Amino acid sequence: MSYISPTTAPDPYAQITDFFNGHAGRLLEIEILPSSFTTTLIDGPNIGIPKGVLVAAFLAARKIFFDNYKCDIYDQPRLQLALEASRIVLCFDGEHLTAINFRKKGLLGQKQPSLQHITDELVLIESFLTSPLHRHTKSPTLWSHRRWLIELWQKTPKSGRGQSIMPSQFWDAMLPLEMRVVTRAGERHPKNYYAWSYARWLYKLHQRESGPEDPSQAHLPRLHQDILTWCLAHPSDVSGWSFLLFLLSEIPSKEAAAVLVDQLFAPSAAFCWSHEAMWACLRTALASDKILDHEPRELLLQRVVDRLGPRVGVVASHPDDDTSLGLAVQERETLAINKALGWINRCYHK
Repeated sequence: MSYISPTTAPDPYAQITDFFNGHAGRLLEIEILPSSFTTTLIDGPNIGIPKGVLVAAFLAARKIFFDNYKCDIYDQPRLQLALEASRIVLCFDGEHLTAINFRKKGLLGQKQPSLQHITDELVLIESFLTSPLHRHTKSPTLWSHRRWLIELWQKTPKSGRGQSIMPSQFWDAMLPLEMRVVTRAGERHPKNYYAWSYARWLYKLHQRESGPEDPSQAHLPRLHQDILTWCLAHPSDVSGWSFLLFLLSEIPSKEAAAVLVDQLFAPSAAFCWSHEAMWACLRTALASDKILDHEPRELLLQRVVDRLGPRVGVVASHPDDDTSLGLAVQERETLAINKALGWINRCYHK
């Protein structure tokens, strides 16, 4: 059973700073409690901060930060004070650009940033992106900072030999881990455009940095399957489906893409044409010659017609008529089917 203990330190700034320092390098879960709470609750790497306590800590952190952030990079005491204060500033406001840029300065100010320092920063940013905090999961500033950290990791020497290419061992671990960050952020904030944009950038970076024979390429089929599974579990998340469509267009083998589209069809049909985001992904995949060759596309399209065929044609004389409010449910579905099939054919034969 989890043990929750009130923090005894009287100063809100000291409470939260001690928590961050005591769990450096660990993934945290941070939650803002209603103002009715007066005590900060801590259970291992999890912390619940009353809103009033966070505001008080932020006011103190903001003053400390701006009193010290212009310090020389060799002035370690003031640099450390500003870095500690910036964590609380970002906990309160994930869009605080000055605090984020200062944390970049703190890493670049070292003679040689170590992989451990970069990893610790990645874990801290992941904590902000995946915790139930207001706006943090969709913060373009935090996602941009995470991109910068990955790029810095690439430039950092490995094993003291000055290598600048990201090793396949890192991609083996990083791709699944980073995609879990994205999907968790997508669950915290549905239709998370910034999270899935980061996933696109990361996937393109991986393809650019690794060759066809790179061992990390073997993990991609599992990644594609995991994203499809996530999308099916969140059928209304248009950003997730858009990323899946991007993956389908990037798969070198159209046969592998056809297998994924085939797996998508049966669950989609079970939703009876609800969840427009899912059907937009399916119909776009069927209409794209970049994803499917002609033969598998025709086979899949025939399955759509066979699966829903008994209802196709009931209102076929009005396939583009949007005045369907007075139609019965079955007739509205038939109208949607005809419009979707017509859209697929028009796009495919352009």
